[in-house]
Amino acid sequence: MTALGKVEAGVLEPDMAARAVADPAASHTDLGVEARYLYATVRSEDGTVYTFTRRVVVSGGPGPRRLLVRGAEAGTATLESLPLGRRTATSIGARLTSHDGELALGSRDDGAGPAFAAEVSSSELAWSETQVLDLVGGALGPGLQWRLPGMAYAGWLYDVEGTVLGRRVHGVAGVDTVWLPAGSTLNVNDPIAATGAAGIWITFATSYGPGSAEYGHLLVGHGDGVAVTCRDGVVSVDHTVSGTADPEGASASVDAPERAWDFVRDPGGTVPETAEDPMVRAEGLVRSRGEQRPPRAWMAALEIPRHPHPERQ
Repeated sequence: MTALGKVEAGVLEPDMAARAVADPAASHTDLGVEARYLYATVRSEDGTVYTFTRRVVVSGGPGPRRLLVRGAEAGTATLESLPLGRRTATSIGARLTSHDGELALGSRDDGAGPAFAAEVSSSELAWSETQVLDLVGGALGPGLQWRLPGMAYAGWLYDVEGTVLGRRVHGVAGVDTVWLPAGSTLNVNDPIAATGAAGIWITFATSYGPGSAEYGHLLVGHGDGVAVTCRDGVVSVDHTVSGTADPEGASASVDAPERAWDFVRDPGGTVPETAEDPMVRAEGLVRSRGEQRPPRAWMAALEIPRHPHPERQ
């Protein structure tokens, strides 16, 4: 059994979320907060896709220090890194405050240069980045959390609207907190990355309209896996999960006893390969097999190994 066979998961209850915000160590006493992540995938009326990720580490540490921005205009094949991210506010010295279960994240208050700010609760998100984005929206449903030995993950997903570079956009945003042992970094030496436990990892959300959405995490290992999902307000955890993936085509299918999901890559959803990244990454749409409702907004981040992990060959 790999780490995925030991996942405990469920709803991120409001009181648990409040404790996580006010005192992160109280939620997972043997772990510390590795980082908080703000991320979004939005689309403009002309079909341009933008993805954003900001990693916030209040105490410093390794990892990206500014907003990561990718974009693909309609008709292009890849999500290219956009240089404007280099001109955004740094996460170094970021401020974090909490009150009544709400979390506020922001750049250091020195009055100089670009800034970022996010107001986060279990029901609403407002996120702004100077001259880049301004997004607001409501939660798609309850937050989700899961834990395995040496790692914990919790967060919310939101249906958001607003502007990106002056263009009107609509999409999905998320706010996650990751707990790891001291000195560990997500996607580098966390329990999943270090052992090659996951053959497929998808974080997704598909909104069909007010009060109607499906979202969650699909993780498929080598003989085990887990699906932590919410469909129209009902949270499910499946521990009997299998799947197939095609690194060349950046596609994947995940199956559980009573449900199945398919990841379909966006036409411009391929993330260009880099020498230091062992993963195939793509942006697309996940839907339950047989779902007929037209999606209103969506995001799905696919990660699959470019080559099998040495321990699994």
